[in-house]
Amino acid sequence: MLAALGSVAVGGATAVSTGAFTNVQAQRNVSVNVADDSDALLAFDASSSTNSAYADTSENAVALDLDGSTGDDITSYNATGVNTDALTQILDIFKVRNQGTQAAVVYVNPSSVPEDQRTQTDGFGIDPQASNRPNGDFTKEETVGDDKISLTHIYDQDFPSSTSYYGGGNDALEEYVLEPGESFDFGLYVDTRNGDFDGSFDMEIVADATIVPDSYEGEGE
Repeated sequence: MLAALGSVAVGGATAVSTGAFTNVQAQRNVSVNVADDSDALLAFDASSSTNSAYADTSENAVALDLDGSTGDDITSYNATGVNTDALTQILDIFKVRNQGTQAAVVYVNPSSVPEDQRTQTDGFGIDPQASNRPNGDFTKEETVGDDKISLTHIYDQDFPSSTSYYGGGNDALEEYVLEPGESFDFGLYVDTRNGDFDGSFDMEIVADATIVPDSYEGEGE
């Protein structure tokens, strides 16, 4: 734990009758350390991933580059991007690992993907994927990597507050749970069958321990 806010148990020499207090203000030291992505509480680690060549870690924070700019592994054959009029799947770009102290639901905030860049029938689409998940039981046998799921819940703007995909009800959030020490592989679908895109944007990866569903029966529950 990186932030210490003082002890919970408090003792005193003066006896006080039972009752509630109105206000208490106590100053305590807080120690915070900002770590590289691979060492953070929610770690993004491309060191052992199959397709880590698409992950740029030069700034100690993982960025995804599909434009041929991340190094010799991609540019040695003069590749400068994904195919036009195609569905490109790149799995296992980096690992997302829970290095905290409790189970958390890990997903990509769907509203962080611009509306005109979501998977649609009338334009360019990009969808982050999780594969090799340690929890949940969703499978899709007709595709490569039969355990992969959309980390944005197929761009449902109500996700994760409500969901009926991958199993039904909020129980579907079990698919996104990571226990301390557990990880999944992060990948992408890039769909240019109905449009192209050149540029960049940010995806917000969220880990939230408060929304682990009551039905989840992992080690931390």
